[in-house]
Amino acid sequence: MLSLIGYRATGKTTLAKLLAEKLGWEWLDADVEIERAAGKSIARIFAEDGEPAFRDLEARIIADLCRRERLVLATGGGAPLREETRRALRAAGKVVWLTAQPETIHARMTGDATTAERRPSLTDRAPLEEIVQLLARREPIYRETADFAVETEGRQPEELAEKILRLVRNESDLPQSDAEWKKILTPEQYDVTRKKGTEPAFTGEYTDCFKDGVYRCVCCGAPLFASDDKYHSGCGWPAFSKPAGGDSVEESRDESHFMVRTEITCRRCGAHLGHVFDDGPGPAGLRYCINSIALKLEERGSNDPPRK
Repeated sequence: MLSLIGYRATGKTTLAKLLAEKLGWEWLDADVEIERAAGKSIARIFAEDGEPAFRDLEARIIADLCRRERLVLATGGGAPLREETRRALRAAGKVVWLTAQPETIHARMTGDATTAERRPSLTDRAPLEEIVQLLARREPIYRETADFAVETEGRQPEELAEKILRLVRNESDLPQSDAEWKKILTPEQYDVTRKKGTEPAFTGEYTDCFKDGVYRCVCCGAPLFASDDKYHSGCGWPAFSKPAGGDSVEESRDESHFMVRTEITCRRCGAHLGHVFDDGPGPAGLRYCINSIALKLEERGSNDPPRK
């Protein structure tokens, strides 16, 4: 089974149908199955029974669907909010999180005549404000649930479907040679991430940045560090107390420059990120000293004050 999660209007239904065609599988839209079971639209379920009743029904329907094989499932935007649903989706197969910027989501929803009829507003805010607010709450849950995240901005469904298939089939869509990496990276990014260089201290873009979000690998986009774990160490490079996930980075012994250190690389693409030292805060006492140029911040907010 292959499940697609993400906010409304990120292309889950369109891609579920296309992926099913390519795989020779069945595809279903969980929201359609919920409406069929309830005998009324989701908007009516919310209005007449309330959101808790809807989430209960949604969890039951998805649990039943997760027992099927050879199925591509497009889930509702809030489906992963329930822990039992997250567990069911992960146990059933691969989970792909489709992403898009709030403005793009809003534009797509505005252009969909069925949005107002079938989908209720979930807050009392204006549509774009609601999207921004709910995404801020849901993105950590989407990230926890998904095996892969796929950005849908500026990409056609066919291209996205092929990318998803490569990911779930463990076929690398990453460059395979130095020449290919040089085409997509700046000379400075290439020197640090592919040739194990180091950017000068106190010069990096994120050294004193404390905006809210996730720091991704500049080479492959894998989530590496969370802003909640970033702190001011005074070392001259961004410092984190731990990686974003237990398997997001790899450690190896580095004996270069007449020193013995522990090198940190991106587990997915092997990009050199920096080093980890045992002089950090928190229970583990670790300081992940990372080159800014190896990172790309995916913001959840802006202009947050520095943490002290």
